[in-house]
Amino acid sequence: MKLSIFDNTLPLWLRRVSWVFLTPVPIAPFVFIWTIMNYDGPTNELERIGMLLLFNSYSLWLIGVVQLGAVLYRRYHKVFISIIPHAILVLIIGLLITWLALRPAGPSTLDGYRYTIYRDTPAAELATAVEDNDTMEIERILSSQPKLVNFQDTLYGQSMLRFACLDGNVATVKSLLRHDAKPNLSNWYDGKTPLISLCEIPNPSEEQLKIAEILLKHGATVRPIKSYLKDFKRLPDSEDDTISLAPLDMAAGRGSLPMVKLLLKHGADVNYQEYYTANDSTYKSYSAVTIAMIGRRYEVVTYLLEHGANPFLTFYEDNETLLSMIEKSLKDPRISPYDREQTEKIKHVIMTYKGRSY
Repeated sequence: MKLSIFDNTLPLWLRRVSWVFLTPVPIAPFVFIWTIMNYDGPTNELERIGMLLLFNSYSLWLIGVVQLGAVLYRRYHKVFISIIPHAILVLIIGLLITWLALRPAGPSTLDGYRYTIYRDTPAAELATAVEDNDTMEIERILSSQPKLVNFQDTLYGQSMLRFACLDGNVATVKSLLRHDAKPNLSNWYDGKTPLISLCEIPNPSEEQLKIAEILLKHGATVRPIKSYLKDFKRLPDSEDDTISLAPLDMAAGRGSLPMVKLLLKHGADVNYQEYYTANDSTYKSYSAVTIAMIGRRYEVVTYLLEHGANPFLTFYEDNETLLSMIEKSLKDPRISPYDREQTEKIKHVIMTYKGRSY
């Protein structure tokens, strides 16, 4: 059977409608790759498989609708009959979108990075105002319901302030802080505060950097913060129910030099190391400069060394140091020319400051 878009016996309008419906078909391979690599859907396995099949079979549905419309036209020669399959598919897509948008929030339907986690909660109205960056509405709501400013969703423990910070909405952040939003309130999923979430961004915008400074001026801590992790389905594997995160470590690991500079300006400990226990012995973990070096954030490594980072601090069971790690790296025949050049420059910086008192 000839594909309807090439069948000259069909009316031109029907062929044009067919062309429109088939437009998304060529990108089907890319949709498949995206869903396999990036799809973060329901935690329910059957629902996840169903959604993946639905996403990746859309081209077959489109081709089927187009062909069915052509068959109906050839048989009945009626316009309204031939477009019934098209109308039904559009209706099904509309209903599916509506269902996805309005279904109740739950661990199997939402992740912690969308405002919809506040749907069906006392803070739903405030969440809409924060998402819209509507400071007048925020002021109105919080004037009558001040406790909502620190409301945390029951699934992930996300605060409105964190969302506003990540969105880069300076005015909204200021409005929430004026109403006593807690800058050190951490979520229950991974223990991140609004500041730590900003430190996690490799290339923060000017607005996000400005917000980070505003948070610091309102009491956000640059010290490592230990948070309680609520036990629920999506909780990452962990030996206990607490996690300790340091803003400087996060910013150094992501290579965010502007954020590193800001944190040091506000008193972050450049040589902080977390303690941990293994085999009944206590050891120290990486410092920020070592974390940056492992991530090949060479500009950040150099800056930290120039501002007091100690390259001779030992870490983990083998008591390795940043300098010994660098020397080992330079002996690796697989190191790229660029990495070798940058690593040698950093070693030179370390040797320059070798006599420094830390």
